[in-house]
Amino acid sequence: MKALQAKVLIINIPRISRGEWSISQTMLTYRLTASGLHAYTVPGASSLDEFTRLLPAGFYTTFRTYDERRRVLGLCGHLDRLYVPAQKYGIIPAVEENRLRFLLAQALADLQGEARVRLVLTRQGEIYLAMEPLKPLPAEVYQHGVKVITLPLHRRRPSEKATDFIVLSQQARQAVQQAGAFEGMMVWRDRILEGLTSNFFYVDQGRLGTVRRGVLPGMTRRIVLRLARRAGLEVIWQALSVVEGDREMAMEAQDSARDFRVAVETGAPNRPNRSQKFRVARTTNPKSKTNNKTNISEAFLTSSSRGIVPIVQIDDWKVGDGKVGPITRYLQQAYETYVMEKAEEIVRRRG
Repeated sequence: MKALQAKVLIINIPRISRGEWSISQTMLTYRLTASGLHAYTVPGASSLDEFTRLLPAGFYTTFRTYDERRRVLGLCGHLDRLYVPAQKYGIIPAVEENRLRFLLAQALADLQGEARVRLVLTRQGEIYLAMEPLKPLPAEVYQHGVKVITLPLHRRRPSEKATDFIVLSQQARQAVQQAGAFEGMMVWRDRILEGLTSNFFYVDQGRLGTVRRGVLPGMTRRIVLRLARRAGLEVIWQALSVVEGDREMAMEAQDSARDFRVAVETGAPNRPNRSQKFRVARTTNPKSKTNNKTNISEAFLTSSSRGIVPIVQIDDWKVGDGKVGPITRYLQQAYETYVMEKAEEIVRRRG
């Protein structure tokens, strides 16, 4: 890769006045060193992905802030995406973890509103920070769901969040935009693995399905699995096949899904409750490694910046009855409650 044509300005970062973030700044970028924050300008970079693509290869993580930029959900896990590969490949990071937390909090302190944050560790050990105003999704997205498309793509090293994937998936991201879709679902050997920027789940008769391996272990994915188990939902480690199944079987599955929806909607409480348990019937072979898309009644994606987003259409196929299902709604509410309780402070308190 050609050397990055960018100038590093080692200066004292000026304090940003309240309101300036949303008016004159679309993205703020820095290089982090042991001595502090250094403004870092990359010509032509107007988004987090563009900024990352123009940096030397390495590893990255992306997350959003909460509580006026003081807290982040799963920050330890996000930082592991940098420091674990560093240890594995013998990379010496320019900044150790506690110092990084301090610098991150410093960069966020004078901004207005919540932020979407990208941290990048290059294979040379440099650490970069990019921040942009968080743009919450419209409420309609969470209430009515989205369309996704499938793409023949998969990660080479799914356990690592490597920056080269942003480069490799650029054409796929363009295809998603051209299709007017919300996200692209990566398909390998006729099975949906995960999204380009998210993890994927589906619901089959009240059982929560997702792949066990071969995908990025997302922070929100981990939380959703924990919340599902607390609610008594059975988790099945089965990939979802995109190959069409038997139509009669699909109709029977939709009828059963409708009955299950009625049962949950009439019996589930308004607020997530750990004591609530879902009783479900098994409708697929538990030994099978795949489930057919015509069997499912619900689907959703998860990501740190967007939470739980319902999926009501995959390519030209309608998921269930095309509406957001009760299990998805339950997990959305449970997730929001979890966020408020568990988001950790960026700078750890002593003592």
